[in-house]
Amino acid sequence: MSMHDVEDATRSLTSNALANIVRLNRGPVDRRLAATALLGRNQLHPVESARVILTSNEVTTDEKRAALKALGRSTDRGTEALVIESLSDPNPFVVRDAAWSLARIGTRDTMRRLQQVDPRGSETLKEDVEAAQRLLAFRLGEPGFGFDKRRLPRKAAMPSDTIKKMKVSVVDPELLDKGRKAIALEAAGLDLIDDRATQVICLKQPLWFLPGKMAAMEPETLMQRPGVAMAIFAHNGCTGVPFLKSYVLTEPGRGSVDVFVTRLRGQPTHVGKAKVSRTGLSFEIGALSTRFDPPAEIAGQLTRDGTVKLETARVSTDFAAVAKRRFKPRPSGAPDVSDAAEPRSDQ
Repeated sequence: MSMHDVEDATRSLTSNALANIVRLNRGPVDRRLAATALLGRNQLHPVESARVILTSNEVTTDEKRAALKALGRSTDRGTEALVIESLSDPNPFVVRDAAWSLARIGTRDTMRRLQQVDPRGSETLKEDVEAAQRLLAFRLGEPGFGFDKRRLPRKAAMPSDTIKKMKVSVVDPELLDKGRKAIALEAAGLDLIDDRATQVICLKQPLWFLPGKMAAMEPETLMQRPGVAMAIFAHNGCTGVPFLKSYVLTEPGRGSVDVFVTRLRGQPTHVGKAKVSRTGLSFEIGALSTRFDPPAEIAGQLTRDGTVKLETARVSTDFAAVAKRRFKPRPSGAPDVSDAAEPRSDQ
């Protein structure tokens, strides 16, 4: 049964009624169906509902994926063993979602299990699992899982005639409040400060930079251990709410901090440096020569009070590169293995 079928079958039931079915195991619909419907509404008892689904004898792939995503967003460390079991699932998308969840709720013991996952010849699954390992390592402050800087492509050469300055504006409180629930779900496990967002207008669409608590409280710690310094959220024009777009990871370097902006699947899009200053952490980031999302160049400070201050004159985007990325035709008959081919883990 698809998630749409579940929604149709439970439309007449309130969330409280569904929660009672999950808790008491009796009612007008099956307990697993009620649990799946609750997860679809992102309301009430997500951990309990996910447990019901993952321990059921008969469960669809869609239900299992929804349960794994819910556990990753719950940051409940007690469900780690249950999620690890799904790493052996025959469906690669289930394995991908299990790895994503473990990146949020996993401990140091989880790292060894992720390293043992068999990608089954799939480069996409291999990338997804490696991205989960890296995010987990940075979240836990574990060294040794950073990027091999010698293998990264060079920074993109920005043609001066196409670089346009971006608009750094005051955060639209109404728009941000509308999407605060979505941000809270995606920020779970990453320790982000959602009320310190900095808004940037890019191609008439807002981006939000949310700082991490560790970096906001002690910028000096980023000189000593890896960490998740920020996350970038974008506005979804269809749903009207923000979604997690990129991670900003920091890794100690020689006298400074290496900064990497990566997509959710781990591909680095920007690289730069940061240094501890009197007021916080000053940084400069530039896009790599691979396909990237705007902005192309970013500079500013992550202040000690947990605010991102961007230098307006040094934040830019390359419209030509964006157009090339957006409208590049796919070869005839080539399969679509991008994030767009499968429902994203952030939606």
